[in-house]
Amino acid sequence: MLGFSVIGAVCCLLIPTITRNDEFMYMAILSAVLGSSTTLTLPPLARNHPDFIRLLAPELNTPHDALVTKLDAVTNDISSTSFVWNYSGIIAALVLSGVVATLFKAPPESSLPANYGFQIGLSLGGILWLVGIAFAWKHLRARPGPDFPRGAHIATYSTKKVYSALKKCRKLGNLFLFLLGWFMYSDAFNTLTNVALLYAQSVLGFTTVDILIIAAEVPILALLGTFAFNRLQHYTKWDSKRILLIQSGLYILIPLYGSLGLIPGNPIGFKFKIELFIFAGLHGFLTGASQSSCRALFSSLLPPGSESEFFSLYEITDKGSSWIGPLVAAAIDSTGVSKLWPFVFLLLQFALAFLFFWRVDTDKGVDEGRKFNQRVE
Repeated sequence: MLGFSVIGAVCCLLIPTITRNDEFMYMAILSAVLGSSTTLTLPPLARNHPDFIRLLAPELNTPHDALVTKLDAVTNDISSTSFVWNYSGIIAALVLSGVVATLFKAPPESSLPANYGFQIGLSLGGILWLVGIAFAWKHLRARPGPDFPRGAHIATYSTKKVYSALKKCRKLGNLFLFLLGWFMYSDAFNTLTNVALLYAQSVLGFTTVDILIIAAEVPILALLGTFAFNRLQHYTKWDSKRILLIQSGLYILIPLYGSLGLIPGNPIGFKFKIELFIFAGLHGFLTGASQSSCRALFSSLLPPGSESEFFSLYEITDKGSSWIGPLVAAAIDSTGVSKLWPFVFLLLQFALAFLFFWRVDTDKGVDEGRKFNQRVE
């Protein structure tokens, strides 16, 4: 995990080496590596958390249901805290990048891109990333896994493990249902950003200042939303599935509202800038919190000891679906119809994700994971 994080930080530091606009392929490669360099394996952290270990004491004879509930709460707390720190760092890096971009002025005779100041700001984010890695390196405990299998090849081992996880997943019904929902959900909220920005610029005439306001609004409200839903779960004692259903239900409201604009004569439905600012805030409020809930629910369904290969599958279903929404939205837009029609597609995606999440039986899924390992053994 730390090794991949170092690679990501180095990619950030290399961004200022792109000094011409025609070097976009180099930037695409850096972005691809950067996007694949973030990972977090929650289950080992949750199962070794003092609050959970305390309940495992033989003299307490803690009921199984109480253990499942506590593990879910601890997992969600760790996940929420990580996203709070994540968005705090994003806001700090955004402010730092903005200051640097404002102060940096490329010489008139220079061939540097007009936004080169932002590239320098992004490289400073790489420095902040390295500082965080150093802190984690110092304080994270080493949890040695099994030795690398004899006869396995380092170039193909990971691919085989992911394929193995996919075969196992089909035998774990509730885990498979969740991944189907996550496949739809992650693609929907990632595509929502692209569709909304395209609509904002081409139809509502958003300026660069308007886009920057939204760019600041989303992470700030994501930080607040992650904290608020974490407090809600602590107060209500609801499990991660119920919290996720609330979040995905609220997400449905965004494309639903946009779809209302297709009704002839309807005065609402992203007809004015203020509407987009409001729903961008709702998107920000939900995005970090819902990702945190998804990670927590997914972690609770995993067979103990198989976390690494299943989290690889989790990331693949996230990144692997990210092309579907933009492709469908672009195909719809190319027909010349209203640019609000992609919101109808997103409405269907969010609704399907909600149905898949609703069908997940958490208690049964936890038992499936535990019994699956026993069968394997």
